[in-house]
Amino acid sequence: YIERQEKKVEEMEEKERWPIPDGFDYHDVENLSYEAREKLSKVEPQNVGQASRVSGVRASDVNVLMVLLKKKGVEPHAEEAMRTGSNGTRRAVAA
Repeated sequence: YIERQEKKVEEMEEKERWPIPDGFDYHDVENLSYEAREKLSKVEPQNVGQASRVSGVRASDVNVLMVLLKKKGVEPHAEEAMRTGSNGTRRAVAA
């Protein structure tokens, strides 16, 4: 049980380190559900972890997004920390 939980934590941490490029056009991603395209375009998440927490975005949508980002050469950052900006938003920054 503990090993499964640790693996889930590692997977979540990896998603937090996987950036989504600014201006990413979700409407160009054919395999995303319509709802995911609309919501992700509106929310504009900074990374895959944030995208996975958007209401209406399914695990299959997140997997499609990760595959597409990988094909485009976007990989998770090796080490990153989260910082809270002056406006209260959390952004990933290099450690």
